[in-house]
Amino acid sequence: MSYPEKNDKEIRLFGDKSIREEAYRKKILHLEKEIASLEIIAREQEDVDDIKPLSKPKNLNTLYYEGILSFDKKIKKEQELLEKRSSEITERLDLQVQRLSLSIESTFRRKIRWLFFIIAISVVPLVLMLLFSSAELFSNRLTFRHPNTLSTRATYLKTALSTQTRYHHQYEISSIEVVGAAYLINIELIGSSLDRWLLQSIAYDVVNTFKKYSGYAQGEISFTHSGKLYVKANIDSSASKPQLQFFY
Repeated sequence: MSYPEKNDKEIRLFGDKSIREEAYRKKILHLEKEIASLEIIAREQEDVDDIKPLSKPKNLNTLYYEGILSFDKKIKKEQELLEKRSSEITERLDLQVQRLSLSIESTFRRKIRWLFFIIAISVVPLVLMLLFSSAELFSNRLTFRHPNTLSTRATYLKTALSTQTRYHHQYEISSIEVVGAAYLINIELIGSSLDRWLLQSIAYDVVNTFKKYSGYAQGEISFTHSGKLYVKANIDSSASKPQLQFFY
């Protein structure tokens, strides 16, 4: 700051400085203090404005209930949307389950029909065969039950001796002849074990079956093996037991 030029006539009370200079200096210092004070006041006012609390609502209860109602409406709306969505999904699942059930039922019916068809194809021929065999056997029995002569009984007797004895798998009927009023039967034994006990069991079994199916006729049954005679049974209609002769 420029000061007025010095005048030699001015009184110097403060050393080299004049009264005017001292006054200017004091005034400047006072102004600087006032400016500093104003800056402090302005800074404090800014701080007060920054920390000034927000004004409170006039009615907190009203705002609280309005917020609750708004939130409740949003929840109900979301719930309705979820229920609608779940209903749509449930309906789709029910439709898919119904379609799947119909498909499984249709497949099961086709398989059952095919199974019945296979069973029918497999079983019917067997049943027909059994019925035919039973009818044929029954017819043969009816035919053989009423023979008129020994000759007509021969075929029936051969069938009975070949199937109705316990040991029928151990021999074969070689021949049946009718001589007078008696049968002459030749039986070929099968197997290598021909001990006395087995021969006796076979002979009694054959004789008992012969009596039953021949009408207790007379007869002679020869048991041979490889051309050799082992047992001969003489059957008399009046005798209770046959006569067995063993040949070794």
